[in-house]
Amino acid sequence: MSAISDGLQFGAAAVAVIGASVTAAAYTRRRWKHTVGRRHTQTAILDELTCDISLEYIESKLGPPLFITYPGGYEERVYRLPGAWVTVQPVDGAVRAFSITITDPDMYYDIGYYDIGPMTGGSIYLDLGRDTFAKAPPSSHEDDLQIGPRWASFVRYYSYGGVAGNRFYYLAFNGSGAGTFYSADGSDFSPPHPAKITANTLTVVSPEGSQDDMRARVIHGPHHDLLRLPGEARRQRARSQRGVRGWLRRVR
Repeated sequence: MSAISDGLQFGAAAVAVIGASVTAAAYTRRRWKHTVGRRHTQTAILDELTCDISLEYIESKLGPPLFITYPGGYEERVYRLPGAWVTVQPVDGAVRAFSITITDPDMYYDIGYYDIGPMTGGSIYLDLGRDTFAKAPPSSHEDDLQIGPRWASFVRYYSYGGVAGNRFYYLAFNGSGAGTFYSADGSDFSPPHPAKITANTLTVVSPEGSQDDMRARVIHGPHHDLLRLPGEARRQRARSQRGVRGWLRRVR
């Protein structure tokens, strides 16, 4: 009887260990799917974006647009992904310009050469939505800093010519995206420093795109007033914008 009892106890212990292992494995899979897995899935979609590709193909990846607007008289479509906004400017059925705005720092987008070299021609290396402008390469053009009554923006423009396929790039902070917009020393009236501003938006413009319109543009990515409409977007903006709202309160 003792041998039988010992065997039953051993079997029960083995079942418990197996059950715990299965539970742990299932938990790990769920965590991976909702964290790293989600970012990888989103990255795979964003990797498909490029200028001059057909709008039909892009919408097969992004789904239908949440908004269709006409800033400056040109059409712009706004799409929602789990951790990003994507805006696309189509012309004659092809993508002439697009922006990626990361809204969740855990869903950051690596725009370095080794992952998606064609995106920036290997010229800009950083984690979009996580790194600040201190990590971004300098530009021969002057940075554009503007602060409005309910918004703030910081834009850095790049033009690399044939090295990057003659495309134009804008690295920006969008108030609807992830990250911070703090002054350099925390004082009320000190202007923001690049090391305190998160680069959460990348705009890519085709050589055939509306370059003049883009150079004059203050906000890259979706406009915050547009995103106030859906409840989900409003909640996302509230979560991601504690930094910029706090800074704006201090400087008023």
